Formats: sequence, structure tokens, C-alpha cells
Amino acid sequence: MTVLAFCDYCFGSIEPDDECPHGPDGHWAHVGCCPDRQNGTAATSFSTEKERPAGEVVDLLHADPHRFGPGKTHIWDYQEAKTLCGRSLVKCPGEVEAAGRVGAVTCDLCIRSRRVAERRERERVEAEAQAADARRRWDADRHDREAERERWWAWYDAYLASAEWKARRALVLKRAGGVCEGCGKAPATIAHHTTYEHVGNELLFELRAVCRDCHDRIHPDKAGGA
Repeated sequence: MTVLAFCDYCFGSIEPDDECPHGPDGHWAHVGCCPDRQNGTAATSFSTEKERPAGEVVDLLHADPHRFGPGKTHIWDYQEAKTLCGRSLVKCPGEVEAAGRVGAVTCDLCIRSRRVAERRERERVEAEAQAADARRRWDADRHDREAERERWWAWYDAYLASAEWKARRALVLKRAGGVCEGCGKAPATIAHHTTYEHVGNELLFELRAVCRDCHDRIHPDKAGGA
């Protein structure tokens, strides 16, 4: 088995004495050789009359003529050292032209590969733009949340200093008989919120009379407060 190097459609392995019937108007697929068809069924060739932006600049590989006809013009990838359709200079001998015109390309597989790559690049750019926009929105929302949190704590601190809160706190401590409802031993000095759902207009059962030590156990991350 040898590799057929000069077929513009198929570069899989076939017997060296086999005739490859691939031509400009269609081709026959070898089993395991061409992805488009299997088991010797006919396959339609890609159109070479598609619109192509002739002014775009690309690197080209002008394939040498071979026994099946003139060589095609491919898009050459210098970094990968092969055409966009996957052929190296070993499989597809020819002349490389730097900064050629994409309108000169006659290999439809290269054109299709280029379009796929361009679409993927557009999708990547769009995804990055969407991610950046999401980050900007998140940062803006975070700023708003932080500002709202600061406003809430400023209001809450003012509320704890109000006569209304002091009267409600006194009722809670009186209900507990001045004894901590956490340990049942120490004097209660703090009215602890079990919920902030009605903060500012709390129901008394939403508050618990506790001592400083028990409150610190409830809130180990802060020194105290109600």
C-alpha cells in the first residue's frame, strides 16, 4: 500500500497500480479513503464557481500538474506547513506563493476549511465579547450591591440607636426576666435577631435575649451588636 500524493480529492492509501478515477466533475470514494462516500459510490464534487472575495490576501500552494490533470491552487498554512485541506508538500508537491489572492484558490476543501476557521474565530470573538460584557455587568451589579449594603448598614446602625429599638429591646429583656435565653445563667444584655425579615418593625418572638458570650458564639465573625 502506498499513499497517492497527487490526487486533489483523496490522499488515502490505495494500491499503486489502481487507477484513481477522481476528476473535476466528481469522484469515486475508496473505502476508508474519502470521508464523503464509502464502498465505491459516486460523490459529487464541490462547486468551483462559488463566490470568493478575490481581494483577500492569503498564502498559496500551486500544486504541480499530475496525471489526473492540472494541480489545484490551495491555501497554504506556513505555521502548520500544510494546506488548509491537510496536504503537505510531500503529498502535494508544488510552488508556495506568499501573499497571494484568495480568488485564485481552486481547492474547495481549502475554501471550506477557511470558512469554518473564520466562523469559529467569529464565534470565539463573540463569546469573548459576551463574557467581557457579562463581567462588566457583574462588576456594575456588584458595585450597586455594595452601595446598597452600605446604605442598609447605615440605616441599621441608626435604627439600633433609636428610641424605638431601645423600647423593643427592653421588652425582650423583660420577657426573659433579664436572664440569657442562650445559657440560662448570665445576665441578658443583647436582643438578638433570629430573622431580619421584619427588621425595623420586629415581632417580639423574632428577638431573643442573650448575653455577650452567647451572642459572640452566634456571630463568631463579629465582636457584637444586636
